[in-house]
Amino acid sequence: MVAVQGVILAAAALAIWGAFRPRRQLVTVAGLLMLLEAIPTIFSVAPLALLAGVGFLVIAHRMESSGIAST
Repeated sequence: MVAVQGVILAAAALAIWGAFRPRRQLVTVAGLLMLLEAIPTIFSVAPLALLAGVGFLVIAHRMESSGIAST
């Protein structure tokens, strides 16, 4: 479980960095990592990672549609 929580923490840091410096790919990768890491913890108290992953994917989509994301 420590590895799962570590990857979720790293994904959150990547997403924040990608949102701060408009990098859509970084935010997308972080969102997908969070969604993948939420699968083993779905029956625990960690569905917050699932919601955060979806949120970061929404941010990445909005960055793409507004044209502020660099490639």
